[in-house]
Amino acid sequence: TKKVSEGFTYAGLSHILALSGMHLSFFAGLSKKVSKKITGKRLSCLLSFISILFFVWFAGFSPSLLRAFLCSVCLLMCSVCYIKPHTPSLLALCFIIQICISPKDGTCVSFLLSYAALLGITWADKIVNKHLITCVPPSLSSSLSASIGAQIFTIPISVCVFGYITPVGIIAAVIISPLISLFLIAGLCCIIATLCMPSLLMPLSSVIGGLYEVICFLVLLFSKIPPVNL
Repeated sequence: TKKVSEGFTYAGLSHILALSGMHLSFFAGLSKKVSKKITGKRLSCLLSFISILFFVWFAGFSPSLLRAFLCSVCLLMCSVCYIKPHTPSLLALCFIIQICISPKDGTCVSFLLSYAALLGITWADKIVNKHLITCVPPSLSSSLSASIGAQIFTIPISVCVFGYITPVGIIAAVIISPLISLFLIAGLCCIIATLCMPSLLMPLSSVIGGLYEVICFLVLLFSKIPPVNL
């Protein structure tokens, strides 16, 4: 809804919506991991590519989703060729390709937030995480550093577009991001379960609906914390 969408913005979680390509990456990675054990690495890459195409065909190309598609395809090609890509270089390549394919994306806020947040996450993984890991558990330090990096690198865009910054987004992202991943996993499992046993549709839809309500409640709760106007 519009209220929830605005809640993501006020809670400093706009980059999560812009990174809706995380859904694509999630399904691509899951299909590759599952098929790899059955078919081998090269064929699993092909199946992962097919799942990416299916997702994009179903969801359509938004600026952030096109970014995710390009990154996923490049990563799959690197995997097939046994190349370990340099993340900033990979992002730069995808940026150039996307601008060539769809120049108008360069003026979209979601496009700018998507690349800025990913660049920030990459930077934080190397700089911030190595300091946080000394004082907090590794699993938490990784999420927290990614959130800090995304927030820092999206600040210029947030100031220019919205006129304020939302420091609470650093904590909010650490809590909301795992819940969104859980929502995706649960949704996929429920789809498979209901295809096998249609009678499970109602109880499982209640579970998914409950999880969605929890996410919305937390997002709206964080959105009530005042931003810093600039």
